[in-house]
Amino acid sequence: MITPLLILFEDDKTSLDLIEDTAVNTGFDVKCFSQLTGLQHALNQETNPAILIIDIVMPDIDGLELIQWLADRKLKTPVIFTSGCDEEYLEDTIQLAARSGLDVRAVYKKPIMLHDLEISLTSIYHRLISN
Repeated sequence: MITPLLILFEDDKTSLDLIEDTAVNTGFDVKCFSQLTGLQHALNQETNPAILIIDIVMPDIDGLELIQWLADRKLKTPVIFTSGCDEEYLEDTIQLAARSGLDVRAVYKKPIMLHDLEISLTSIYHRLISN
C-alpha cells in the first residue's frame, strides 16, 4: 500500500513540527513547505497529494490570494486550513474557498488543538485506505 501524501504549508516552526508529527503518527507521508515557491513547485510536481494543510496567513502570500491560486488550478485535493488571524478574516477566507470550489474539510484557529486535528486526519486517512 502506498502511504498517502500530506502537503503542509506553514511558516511557524513550532506549528509545523506539531502538525507534521501528528500527521506522521496518523499514517501520512508529509512534505513541509514554509515558502510559497516550495508549495507551488510541489503542487506542480505532485499530481495527487491526499490532503493539504495550509496556514492561510503566510509571509509571501495572503490567504485570499492563496485560495484564488488554488482555485485557478482547479484543485480537488481536500484542504485543512489553519490560522492565527482574527475571526472575520478567517470567515471571509473560508467563504471564498467554498465559493471557489475548494474541498475544505476543516478549519483550525491557532493554537491548534492537536487532538481535534488528529481526529480529522484519522478520518481522512481511513477513508483513503478503504477506497
